[in-house]
Amino acid sequence: IYVAKFDALPLSNKEFKSESFTISPNPSNGKITIKKNLSSNSNDLELQLFDIQARLIDVKTIKNIENQEVDFSTTITKGVYVLKITDNKKSSTFKIIIE
Repeated sequence: IYVAKFDALPLSNKEFKSESFTISPNPSNGKITIKKNLSSNSNDLELQLFDIQARLIDVKTIKNIENQEVDFSTTITKGVYVLKITDNKKSSTFKIIIE
């Protein structure tokens, strides 16, 4: 007998936090704010945006980030996306919703 436990998580959340970053708002209109938390010591970030089928949609590099708005609205439409942020060879992944 196999037993699986699933925790239900909402599809949207006003902000997502990781050890290094906070992403808000979520859902978004394509413009998101990335805030660096205290545990991140990098100045440069690579942002990779993937669609739900794991296709790479956009790549951006941000230098000297503290609290910065990033605009993906010109390259994406409504839907669910995955944002991967790479910081000093360490990465964080966030699910974002575009309305």
